[in-house]
Amino acid sequence: MHAKWLAGCQWTGKSDLGKTAYVLSVVALAPLACLVYVGSPYRNHSRVRHPVLGPLLRLMDRPINRFIVDMASYTVFLFFLLMSIQKGISRKEGDPQVTEYVNDDGTEF
Repeated sequence: MHAKWLAGCQWTGKSDLGKTAYVLSVVALAPLACLVYVGSPYRNHSRVRHPVLGPLLRLMDRPINRFIVDMASYTVFLFFLLMSIQKGISRKEGDPQVTEYVNDDGTEF
């Protein structure tokens, strides 16, 4: 299970600083890697021979990297959710109404 989860990543031999740098590099490459991963026509990325896209696709094939990207995405989602709650999203008096409904005769209600 350990070998499948890490899939060739030398995680256990890295120092704490090395692990932190690895996680930060995966998170930094995540947007580009996810776009390339979604646009890839291959299911098995070990056969991709492109000098730039191949390593990015193989990077996202590791379960630990997908987990890191998922957790980073979820953290960003929670950050935006908490910011919207903190700033308040309720309509204040005097603000224009977001949705206006119109009757068949053209009057608003």
